[in-house]
Amino acid sequence: MEKKDYTFHYFIFPAFEIEEFKKIGNLIVSETHGNFWNGNEEKKIFEKEVGFQKATFLEHVKFGGVAFLEKVDFNYANFLEETSIEGTFEKSADFHETQFHKKVSFGGHFKESIVCFTVTKFANGASFKATFDKDVFFPGTQFGNIVSFHDCKFKGSIFFYDSNLPDGSYFRRTNLVNAFFKDIPLDNVSFWECKFPTIKGRKGLHDEKMLQYKEKDVIFKQKLKKELNSWENLPNTGDYESVENLYQQLKKNFEERRDYETAGDFHIGEMEMRRYKFKAEVRDRNKGGNFLTKFLFSIWNWTTFNTARRFLLYWYFMFSEYGEKPGRVFTWFLLIPIFAVLYFWSFEFENLRVATEFAFTSFIPLLPKNIELNTLTWVSRAIFYFETIISSIIWFLLLISIRRKFKR
Repeated sequence: MEKKDYTFHYFIFPAFEIEEFKKIGNLIVSETHGNFWNGNEEKKIFEKEVGFQKATFLEHVKFGGVAFLEKVDFNYANFLEETSIEGTFEKSADFHETQFHKKVSFGGHFKESIVCFTVTKFANGASFKATFDKDVFFPGTQFGNIVSFHDCKFKGSIFFYDSNLPDGSYFRRTNLVNAFFKDIPLDNVSFWECKFPTIKGRKGLHDEKMLQYKEKDVIFKQKLKKELNSWENLPNTGDYESVENLYQQLKKNFEERRDYETAGDFHIGEMEMRRYKFKAEVRDRNKGGNFLTKFLFSIWNWTTFNTARRFLLYWYFMFSEYGEKPGRVFTWFLLIPIFAVLYFWSFEFENLRVATEFAFTSFIPLLPKNIELNTLTWVSRAIFYFETIISSIIWFLLLISIRRKFKR
């Protein structure tokens, strides 16, 4: 194909046939495949914008060894047979509502601008093995069969909003640090050797990080008085619940693969989103009215709405990080008795041994006490009861943590 004008809107392309001879062992095999241009160039360079809007490709087509120096437009195009799109894309590449009726593979390097697969239909699966320097959008994309992301390098953000990933799809050695999976089912999608963002020392999702950034940004603007109604823009209950569901699916996914360490990280993420969801529910109830009304309602809602669940989740996190960190439980095992020993020795008993025995017997609820409580001051009795209650909780959390470890 020799053409100076690269506008192919509404074109219908027949088969592109090039015969190649390959040596396989002692045999010379002839292969016929479709490539987009006829010529002897090792690499075809398109120096101007290329448009395939509403074009139809009837047979197998390959964009191999191609360099597009300007924008490429495949919007509303139809590919009826297997397709291979490789090469170098210097500017943006648009595939809005493009339909691939057979399997398609993407390779090469997409450089200086975003790539859009908005409402694109992949009827028979797709494979991606490319480098994307900027953002990639998959909102509303329909994958009719397995899609794979193998050794993909995503340097910008990836958006899968309102899309689908069929069962059996997988990511392998792919950077997912900036990937958004909002409302995408992930329980039957595999992740192998992928890189996730780190959140407070654990693997997480970029969806959670964006909620944190959004909340910090709103609070910062409110403090500067730049946006008087910025509280209205805080993440809501639905935002946290969406990410909680993602974590729940990923936890199940990695537990089935027996990758319990990663599953534990996603369990922490799930519980954190649940805790923040309860806080958001309280905050959502405080909206509306003047300052005094909001202030009074915030106090009432904070002390009456989901109080028990918020309290339990907070201390579940503080004591054991939701049962995933037995080491944190052991730390509390040491700190609370030591504090009690120091107090009883300083204010109640002169003998260190007696103070130590009393502190540790109160820390272990079933052990008999050799000192009458009514002989102690009211402060010492309060500390004794506090230590007894807290120790019961810590023993329970320790059993949960150990059970989770042995279960795995």
